[in-house]
Amino acid sequence: MLEHLYQARKLESLKAVVFGTFHQCRAKVTDALNRIALVLDNKSIPVFKTEMIGHGYYNYPFIYGSNTEIIANNEKEFTMKQEILLSKTWLYCHDITHELCNKKFINSFNI
Repeated sequence: MLEHLYQARKLESLKAVVFGTFHQCRAKVTDALNRIALVLDNKSIPVFKTEMIGHGYYNYPFIYGSNTEIIANNEKEFTMKQEILLSKTWLYCHDITHELCNKKFINSFNI
């Protein structure tokens, strides 16, 4: 499916993929996430996984349409910073450390 989306040019503007927590289906999802990360890594699209966003114990918001910066701390962890525009003022939202999912190593990255 991802290969089809890539060939259909639907992923051209894709800069990164961030997966959150998949509640009650971890075992089933792990293999699929690894395969997706491998396919996208071959396309030079970094893939990230975090337990801090999603439907788990921690569920920090992922703010659609925000200025988001992803900074690789090392080959295993990254920091994601999000800002939201509130009344013409940028408000710093959150800065949390996550696990880097595929081989693509980046220093700084804006989504």
